[in-house]
Amino acid sequence: MASKGKNAMSYGLVSLMTLSLIIAVTLSRRFLIATWITIANAIADIFAFNYMKNRVIKITPKLVLLAIILVIPYLVFIKAYNIYLILPLSLLFIYALFSYKKRLDLSYIAGSGFVSSISLIWYLMIRSNIEGYTFAIILSWTIFAVVIAIIVEYKLPFRKIDKVLLVGSTSAIISIGAAVTYLITKNYIMLAMYIPSFIAVLLSGNKLKNIMEIKRVGMNSMYSNIAFVVFALLIAYCNPCI
Repeated sequence: MASKGKNAMSYGLVSLMTLSLIIAVTLSRRFLIATWITIANAIADIFAFNYMKNRVIKITPKLVLLAIILVIPYLVFIKAYNIYLILPLSLLFIYALFSYKKRLDLSYIAGSGFVSSISLIWYLMIRSNIEGYTFAIILSWTIFAVVIAIIVEYKLPFRKIDKVLLVGSTSAIISIGAAVTYLITKNYIMLAMYIPSFIAVLLSGNKLKNIMEIKRVGMNSMYSNIAFVVFALLIAYCNPCI
């Protein structure tokens, strides 16, 4: 049973990273050499992250070497080290910290946030800078992924997350994201990207009574992520300001 759970989580990681890659490439609107290099690098990262995710609680020289190898392409190709990089780097630090402390619930949430925010890093590999509107879209995608991760953790019967904590934590995160988005873009239309997050919380339901239902929750989360990416990209391409 444990192996099946790990496989399910692997599929979730792969789908989340794939969607992040789709967002980065689509928003860049470029299909030059840098785009194909980024796609190749991202595919390698997907396999590497899938390997590392269950091993980060025990840091070994092999993992450190792999992490260094993964970082090299970003140091070479990213030429715009701006303030927006605080988002993925902070989430990566939080994920590593909670993983080291074996807080699996919080590490899963932070890890989901980092994997979605890596869209920003891949975008910067393709283009030398990032506009406010593009960052706002990636921020909303990151927050949606975090909200879905919190809902998944809430659904697990053995997690100490009740409905009040679920609504309170997600509302705070969504509100901060919406405020940052408006401050950056000054565009009310962009706030529509946070509606799916609120809907997800409203439809979260009750905790699972049978842990065997977790596969269904995982599939629903994946479909929700796909739907959000389609929704966000439609806003990006239909909004004349972007």
